[in-house]
Amino acid sequence: TFARTSAQNRWRYAPSQLYRSMATSGGEVEVERKGEGPLPSYNAVVKEMKPSATLLINEISNQLAKDGVDVVKFGLGQSPFPVPESVCDALRCNASEKDYLPVEGLPALRERIASHQDSIWGTRFEPEDVFVGPGSKELLFTLQYCYNAELVLPSPSWVSYAPQAKIMRTGTKWLHTTAEDGWKLRPDVLDAHCRSSPSTPRILILNSPSNPTGAVLNEDELEALAGVCRKYRILVISDEIYNLVTFDGPAPSMATYYPEGTVVNTGLSKWCGAGGWRLGCMLLPTHLRDLKRMMKAMASETFSAVSAPTQYAAMTAYEDREDINAYLRASRTILHACEEVVYSNLTEAGVKTVRAEGGFYNTIDLSGKREELTQRAIEKGYISSSSSSSFSNGGMKEKELNDTVLAEMMLREAGVASVSGSHFGIDSSALHLRIAFVDFDGGNALTQLGASKLESVEEQHAFVANHCPHVQKGATSIAKWFSSL
Repeated sequence: TFARTSAQNRWRYAPSQLYRSMATSGGEVEVERKGEGPLPSYNAVVKEMKPSATLLINEISNQLAKDGVDVVKFGLGQSPFPVPESVCDALRCNASEKDYLPVEGLPALRERIASHQDSIWGTRFEPEDVFVGPGSKELLFTLQYCYNAELVLPSPSWVSYAPQAKIMRTGTKWLHTTAEDGWKLRPDVLDAHCRSSPSTPRILILNSPSNPTGAVLNEDELEALAGVCRKYRILVISDEIYNLVTFDGPAPSMATYYPEGTVVNTGLSKWCGAGGWRLGCMLLPTHLRDLKRMMKAMASETFSAVSAPTQYAAMTAYEDREDINAYLRASRTILHACEEVVYSNLTEAGVKTVRAEGGFYNTIDLSGKREELTQRAIEKGYISSSSSSSFSNGGMKEKELNDTVLAEMMLREAGVASVSGSHFGIDSSALHLRIAFVDFDGGNALTQLGASKLESVEEQHAFVANHCPHVQKGATSIAKWFSSL
């Protein structure tokens, strides 16, 4: 509803006109009403949503730390490494850049991103295929908003994919994966789902390396999945935000095997340590220019453009430079050593987990001591021993052990923060938790590593014990706690 203004009123509202407009659309208006604020009218879907689990657990961990509790922060998966100095220098040099840049991003940056992608993975993206946005999460939301389709996710998957679809009121279908299969989506499972409704438009998000499991899809697995995606004309978002921190070097990209239907999603947050800089990018196949045009229109009415200094600085990050390459090699070496320490300590204690091949994460299975955990939870008052729910400290206790209770138990008893597996699409009764082994001073670790390659397991353990002590502490604390049950 528009209430007219005029030049005579200097283009200002005349109160009588506003009241008249409101009365016309909604009946009688109480002109003198004061102090009650706007009428409550909230988005019903968003009103029921909770903050992102990974950000919430970080806030809880920080509060416990302020209270004097020594917490190992295995909850939030933030890169521990500093932004490379050459990229910081570029940001400082371009701090005076103040003009709005094109909605899709700085042309020279888009050219460099396309070249970077093509040089590593042999793809054929053009600068016109690149879209730069304020973080890869925002670009994921924008694409899903513009492409009306069912969202298909392997279970487990990153915590924010499904909530974004929920905001847009589109359906989400979880496809089951298992630890025995390395937490990887099987082509026959995808085919079986699509076969029931072959003409339904779908978006499949593949995150490799995976958050929350660290799983990496190899060339044969990608090629097999590409065949199913081509058969049903699925739009694939290949979320490669962790690709450059795959322990053995860059992992294969789905865009190589299904170029006509794959959108690559990446950015600076994980491999460049620049999560707070909020720069993500998408590379879309040339024949999806209509989709890109729609994304541009939506972006122009929402975020407009990424900050200019950040985009100019990103030019250095995406340049083929030896200091950046050395930074990546060292980051992979350190993360691989941390994963080795976590994996070996936990498996020796009887915790089930699959080796991560890249990224910052492991998904751990504590169901092997379900009975012992349940008894401890009852004794300590985490859950009710009766058949009905009970209230304690103003909240309702759970009737049965689940992964939310388990995460609280491990935080309070072992001093290690984690995120419940149910936030990633795993059944809460399965008793899985995700841990992020990044609670260490990445700048110091890079300095201490120097030119070392940590080629033996003994070297990896010694390095982590000396230079990533909280990772060592987290792994041993979980192991001791689990063994004591």
